[in-house]
Amino acid sequence: MAFSLHALSGKSKPFVFYIPFTFYFILFAAGTFLLWKYINVAAAMPGNSFSEIISLLLTIILFCVIILLIFCLLTVLISFLYLLVVKKRGKLSAHFTTSSNHDQLANRPFIQIEIQPLVKPAFGFLKFRIRYNEKMYSIKFQPVEKNAFSFFSKKYTASFFWDLPEIKTYEVQKAWIYFEDLFQFFSIAVPLQVNDNFYNPPPAREIPAIQITPRKTDEENQRVDEIRKMEGEYLNYKHFEGQDDVRRIAWPVYARSRELVVRIPETLDTYASQVFVYASFYSGFQTENIPAVQILFLNYYKTFLWNICRDIQQKGFQMNFIPDINDQPGKENVTEDTREKIAGHAWQNEQTPQAFIQLKNAAAIIISSLCPVDEIRELIYQRNESTVFILIRLSNAIQKAGILHFVSWLFIQQEKNDAEKYRAGWQLSAARFAILENEKKLVSLFNENSATIII
Repeated sequence: MAFSLHALSGKSKPFVFYIPFTFYFILFAAGTFLLWKYINVAAAMPGNSFSEIISLLLTIILFCVIILLIFCLLTVLISFLYLLVVKKRGKLSAHFTTSSNHDQLANRPFIQIEIQPLVKPAFGFLKFRIRYNEKMYSIKFQPVEKNAFSFFSKKYTASFFWDLPEIKTYEVQKAWIYFEDLFQFFSIAVPLQVNDNFYNPPPAREIPAIQITPRKTDEENQRVDEIRKMEGEYLNYKHFEGQDDVRRIAWPVYARSRELVVRIPETLDTYASQVFVYASFYSGFQTENIPAVQILFLNYYKTFLWNICRDIQQKGFQMNFIPDINDQPGKENVTEDTREKIAGHAWQNEQTPQAFIQLKNAAAIIISSLCPVDEIRELIYQRNESTVFILIRLSNAIQKAGILHFVSWLFIQQEKNDAEKYRAGWQLSAARFAILENEKKLVSLFNENSATIII
């Protein structure tokens, strides 16, 4: 049976993790041996009166080095044995979460890990490695401790920034805890089974101004502290009655019809607060084997989808985010719950927009370039006047490559970005022309209708 090099590398990784010494120790041992041989040769040269003194100094240095190595090894072994005892008693727990703080500029999730009880080696280091999504391994990383100045603490809470390629939920299946000494010569790993998850959140970006009309709540016991404007605003009229203010009489209407009517003023209702946002991840194209669509375009769509929802929430509306696949449990933090829902979704080809969108409730409907134009055309024709359609153009994720781009690529060494990594595969994909043609039709449809936004 033939094994690929990649598969062999994946199978051998866990065995490499358990090597008890580091590359620094190999360099130190090799350098010490070469220096020892050089000094011994120099001391053995004829006519050298300092040979006995040099031999004595070498013995003292060797003794100090051995004592130092023994001390480093003992500090690691003590923490290692303590963890083995705790693990055998079943008292060791580990938990991974995505913190509410994020490195927005670099688009990196702020991952927090809590492990207890755990004892760090004296003057040494604790490092971690995790296996996530079944076959993927992280690098060995050293997180930043909250109690960095605590010499002895059994509860270890740390956090770290992690560059991940996709905005989605990551499942953690296993973790390794590394105990390393002061000089990082020894590194003893302990495996730990973990059943947890965290997510890579969409980053914040600037978006065009979006005007959303809130709906009246279905239940009168739901309200917000801030009153909202409802329909009215001098658009409707009624016949003049004795208790009406004469200043609101519409004299132009009276001049035409000889009927006294008054404008219906705007009403301020504490219950006009709900905004139903429908988001479609439907794809009418076969894109499973196109990394540009599955990673780059999906990241782009999630980023703008989240920022649209964030903009609505910042305006004070009670937002109900309704994706086409809503099988994730809710959380107390509505804002973070929406962000995690968006990160956990992927393109799907089963639930069409017409199948799950309820136009009578929809205040905003968000789609991508992968939605067939026929599906959206029917929805636009049947919508309410206050429903806003938002199209996120996925082609903007990869800028058009003209002759100037080719010349700069040929003569100028530029830093690679996400678009560059997926550009070649996207240009050669069979579904590219169909997706771009569908996007062009969607743009034309949106331009022909009001209350539509193209991002």
